Amino acid sequence: MAAGQRRRAPTTAWPQPWDPPDGPAIIEGTQITAARMLTGFPIVVVASRPLSEVLAPWRERALWTTAVSGGILTGASLLFAFALAGARREETVRAELLRANQSLDERVRQRTADLEKALRSAEMASLAKMKVLATVSHDLRQPLQGLAAFHELLLKEAPNPTLQQLGGMASASLQAGQRLLDDLLTLSRLEAGVVPVEVGAFPLAPLLDQLAAELRAEAESKGLRLTVMPTKAWVRSDPARLQPILRNLLSNAVKYTARGGVVVGARPRGDGLRVEIWDSGQGIAKAELGTIWEEFYQIGNPARDGSRGAGLGLSIVERTARLLGHPLEVRSRVGRGSVFAVTLPRVAAPAVPPATELFRPELTPPAAAPIPPERTAESSPGRLSGRRVLVVEDDPLQRSSLTLLLEQAGAGVMAADSFDSALAAAQATLQAPSAILSDYRLPGGTDGLSGIQTLRGVLGRDVPAILLTGELSADLVRAAKDAGCLVLTKPAPPNRILSTLAELTAGADAAA
Repeated sequence: MAAGQRRRAPTTAWPQPWDPPDGPAIIEGTQITAARMLTGFPIVVVASRPLSEVLAPWRERALWTTAVSGGILTGASLLFAFALAGARREETVRAELLRANQSLDERVRQRTADLEKALRSAEMASLAKMKVLATVSHDLRQPLQGLAAFHELLLKEAPNPTLQQLGGMASASLQAGQRLLDDLLTLSRLEAGVVPVEVGAFPLAPLLDQLAAELRAEAESKGLRLTVMPTKAWVRSDPARLQPILRNLLSNAVKYTARGGVVVGARPRGDGLRVEIWDSGQGIAKAELGTIWEEFYQIGNPARDGSRGAGLGLSIVERTARLLGHPLEVRSRVGRGSVFAVTLPRVAAPAVPPATELFRPELTPPAAAPIPPERTAESSPGRLSGRRVLVVEDDPLQRSSLTLLLEQAGAGVMAADSFDSALAAAQATLQAPSAILSDYRLPGGTDGLSGIQTLRGVLGRDVPAILLTGELSADLVRAAKDAGCLVLTKPAPPNRILSTLAELTAGADAAA
C-alpha cells in the first residue's frame, strides 16, 4: 500500500505508468521535458532539451515565412502603390490632355477668329482702296470733261488761224494729260490689287485685227507697214486685260520705228501660244532690257519729252501680265529692232463657234480706248437739230459745258442736277427726250444707270442713253450694256459725244 502510495505521490512532471502513453511534453522555464514509459517495463525515460534548441528551426522557418510574407506584402504594397500612383498619374495625364485639348481648341478658335478678322480687314481695305481709286478717278476726270467741252466751244468761236493753231496745241496737251491720268490710275489699281480678272476662251484674230485697225493710220502716216499674220488660234485669258497689254506693245513698236514695218503674229509653244510683235526700230541695249519695265523709264528720252508719254506703259504691261500669269519676253538688237512676246494658254477651238461676237471690245476698260481723230464735219452746227437731249449732271460747270456744246450742235437741252428734277422737267414739257446723257455718280444715293432705268419706266419707252463717267470698271460697262446704255469715259472728246448722240437719235423725228 505504501508502495502504491509512493507511486501515486511523484511530482506531476513525471509520467506514470498509468498515464496515457502519448502524454504531452512539459515546459519548465527554458527547458522542455518529455517522459515515456517503456512498454512492459516500469522504467520511465526522461529527455530534456533547452526550449531554444527545440524552437530554433521553427523560429527560422517562421522568420523566413515572415520575411517572405513581408516581402510579398511589401511587393503587393509597392505594386498597389505603383498602381495607385499610375492611376493617379493617368488621371493627371487625362486631366492635362483635357486641359491641353481645351487650350488647343481655344487657340484654334482664337486663331480662326483672328484669321477671319484679318480676312474681313483685308476685304474692307480692298473695298476702301477701290472706293478711293474710284473717287479719285471720278474727281480728277470731272474737271477735264468740262475743260474739253469749253475748249471745243472756244475753237468753234475762234476763226483766227493762230488761235486755231493754239487751240490744237492745247487739245494735244489735254489729251496727253488724260493719257497720263489714265496710266497713273491704272497703275494704282494694279498696285492696290483691286483689278478684277475674268478669264474665258476666245479667238485671238479679232483682237489682233482690232488693234491693227486702231494703229494702222499712225503707222501709214510714218510710212510703216503694219502686218498681222492670220491665225485661227483660241486662247484662254481675260480679253479686257489682254487688250491693253497688246495695244501698248504694238503702239510702242509703231512709235519707236522710223522705217520698215511692224509684224504681229502668233505661234504655238508647247501648250501655249506665243504672241509676238516684231519691229525694225531703234532697238534696246542689252543693259537696258531689265529696266524698261520700271515706272517712268524711257529709252533715249533724258529730257522727259512729254509727247513720248510718261514711261508708264511697259510698267502697266508687266503688272497686268503678271496678274494674268502670262510670261513676257523681249529680245532686241540695237539698230535692228525688237521682239516683244507674251505667252498665252492655248485652247482648242469649239466645233461650233458661238453665235455672239467672238471678241467684245466693250469689256475693255473704256479709258484704254484711244481717242479717235477729231472730225470737224461731225461737230458742225445743226447736226443734232431737232433732237431733245436730257442732260443729268450734278456739277454746275459740267452741266453748263454740256448744255452749251449740245445747243451749239442744234439740240434742245433739258438740263437737271438729278433724276427727280429730270423727271419733273420731262413731265412739265409733256415730251419725252430723244436721248439721255447722264453722269454716273449723282448725289442722294442714286447712280446714273438706275436713274436712266427708272426714267425709262416712267416714260414708258426705251429712250437711248449715254452714261458719261469717270469710273474705270468693267462691271459698270457690262451693267450698262445689259441695260442698253452706252458708256463714254470722262473726259470724252466733245466730237465723240456729239457723234454718238447723232447715231443714237438718227431715227428720231424732228421736234416741232
